[in-house]
Amino acid sequence: MSEPIDLQALAHAKFQEAFGKPHNRQSGGDHWSLRPFENANVIHVMLNGTRLGPNVWVFDPHDQDDGIFNSMIDSVHQIEASICKIRDRLESATQRQRAYELARDDRNAPISASEFNPPPDSSKVAPSNDLA
Repeated sequence: MSEPIDLQALAHAKFQEAFGKPHNRQSGGDHWSLRPFENANVIHVMLNGTRLGPNVWVFDPHDQDDGIFNSMIDSVHQIEASICKIRDRLESATQRQRAYELARDDRNAPISASEFNPPPDSSKVAPSNDLA
């Protein structure tokens, strides 16, 4: 008969493998402050234990619709799924930032002479009555 899996220990090990050493550890809980890109607000991840098993909390200031989620981990598969979900949030925050920067750069791009003084639209020019 196989030994029961210690999901708490496995979850902590897998999260450390995925995100590095926790930034804070207190009362059996681990806390990571994950920065998706330079100068960005961090995504906070907390992994703690309960009587029922490990529980993960994610506080994501970059997601206005679903910025907070938590999940009780009751299987090895859920450990990997939680890590994937957090990585997806990091990537999504980075992509939103890139899109913002591109839009900002486009707004600040210099205006070319043709954009500043566009040629007249020939379809809007009044017909000439010159018979010369």
